[in-house]
Amino acid sequence: MSADALITVAMPVRNCASTVARAIGSILSQTEPRFRFVIVDDGSTDATHAVAASFDDPRIRLISDGRGLGLPARLNQIIADARTPYIARRYCGKRVWYAVVKAILRRRQ
Repeated sequence: MSADALITVAMPVRNCASTVARAIGSILSQTEPRFRFVIVDDGSTDATHAVAASFDDPRIRLISDGRGLGLPARLNQIIADARTPYIARRYCGKRVWYAVVKAILRRRQ
């Protein structure tokens, strides 16, 4: 993980194997590199975890315990793990604009 991370990008996932690689790729292609990327698998029964685990990037922290605790519990887990002053939530099925992390930080500073 980047010690100088300014923001945690949070992506709770569950059974989105067909879209998770595209979503992860869009986050990793951000123009602002100083972020942590926390992906929490909420008990997926498809290949979501395997696809997410296939990415080798030090900014990624993949959390998976095999249990389906639900979105509120997973968001609380992400907040507890954040270690940065800002958190941006992203969705498994969505690509994001290449400079969204930079834009979020610019608004906060």
